[in-house]
Amino acid sequence: MNPEYTEVGDFLEDKEDSALAHFFAGILSQIPNEDPQRNGLLKTPKRAASAMQFMTQGYEQDPVQLLTEAIFEEKEFRDMVIVKDIEFYSLCLPSRQLVDAVGGQKHASDIQIGTELYTLHRGQRATTRVVSRLSRKAEELVELTPHHSDGTPGATIRLTPEHPVMTPEGWREAGELRSGGHVEYAPSQENSFVELAEVRRRTAVDREPFTVYSFQCEPYPTFCVDGILTHNCEHHLLPFYGHCHVAYIPTGRIIGLSKIPRLVEVYARRLQVQERLTRQIGQIMNEVLQPRGVAVVMEARHLCMMIRGVEKQHSKTVTSALFGEFHEDRATRAELMNLLRIRST
Repeated sequence: MNPEYTEVGDFLEDKEDSALAHFFAGILSQIPNEDPQRNGLLKTPKRAASAMQFMTQGYEQDPVQLLTEAIFEEKEFRDMVIVKDIEFYSLCLPSRQLVDAVGGQKHASDIQIGTELYTLHRGQRATTRVVSRLSRKAEELVELTPHHSDGTPGATIRLTPEHPVMTPEGWREAGELRSGGHVEYAPSQENSFVELAEVRRRTAVDREPFTVYSFQCEPYPTFCVDGILTHNCEHHLLPFYGHCHVAYIPTGRIIGLSKIPRLVEVYARRLQVQERLTRQIGQIMNEVLQPRGVAVVMEARHLCMMIRGVEKQHSKTVTSALFGEFHEDRATRAELMNLLRIRST
């Protein structure tokens, strides 16, 4: 489908989805002490359905078509091209944490694309495969120590505060868990819920921020961290927003500059996690243009951390995806970070 932009109002007139509006009406009916029939809420389900369609229109847009319709031959230009500060809005393990990999536990920093991890599917142990891997810095971790069935403490695992963990009530962020609560535990073929003996916060005081890793897995998005079932997913449906910087080094072919912000929007207008969004933009640029290098850096604030959960108002998440010379050559990477005014590591 042609990757053209659609205004919210167009959805109201042309793409009304009565089923989706019905679901939003059901949500309103479950809010305590609220009247979904009052004047101000009568049309809210329809508006909410239209807004959701607008915010997820990226599924109907073809990023390859978007890029290929604006590629130009420019044999003499082979220097770096950067489009900075692209605004976007879109609906993440410490490096030494042990992850339950097939063949034996591995540190998160040693997990690579293609690694098979253990997970649970309908209560049974299954395997899932890592298809993307990204790292970032975090100022705070949550330490969870479960009780074994015999009452002895289990191994402590460390997660970022927003990392989802399965509980009897459903998925909960690690930062919301408390001592005495229960989490799903699957050290072998059978799963059960075990009590948390202790939950502690650990901050990067007087030291460098923690290096943490995120993995996207298929066919199952869940995986076990030292026996505890965890998830990297888009489970809150709350927006994250910020700026995206895209750079590439051409090999005789350049792309119309306006297509780069449009490409960011194609992927941002989907249900996303920042880590995957960063890599998807870089991968498609690399595949279609086949340049000497591509780099994508995203800086974002997440409403799921600001208005709920840990309620941290000033934290910012930075992710990067580097390909070709940006990944292989430190000088090229340092030049990019200097131009972006982001300290290279």
